Amino acid sequence: MSVPNSVIFIRTATGTAAGRNRRLKSTLGVLSITTQQAQHLAVSPYRQISPHLENCCLRISANVSYAQTAKDVAYLTGIQVPAKTQQRLVHQQRFPTPRLMKLNRSECRWWQSAHPHPFRTPLSVERL
Repeated sequence: MSVPNSVIFIRTATGTAAGRNRRLKSTLGVLSITTQQAQHLAVSPYRQISPHLENCCLRISANVSYAQTAKDVAYLTGIQVPAKTQQRLVHQQRFPTPRLMKLNRSECRWWQSAHPHPFRTPLSVERL
């Protein structure tokens, strides 16, 4: 599915029509853009999927399998993105390493409820 009106929109948004033509899958369909337009729109070289479609794929694949993600993306956008591409997109991401926080046991409510102080008695017993 090609979107002919997108050519005018992309040319207006980027201000250029120079460069070699390339095809890009997007949530609007298959777009024909030039290399300079792609650079202006922050589309990485050799990418065949638009940043928005890539973001959609990553969000869906965070919750379900790659095969189910491929079905969901096709249903929601009408664009076929194979399960193997979904997997490749996820594995290309650089996620920050989570930082571990050191918790003080006296500040942790869970620890206090699971490990009551050995010298404290419940309030009902103290009041008797």
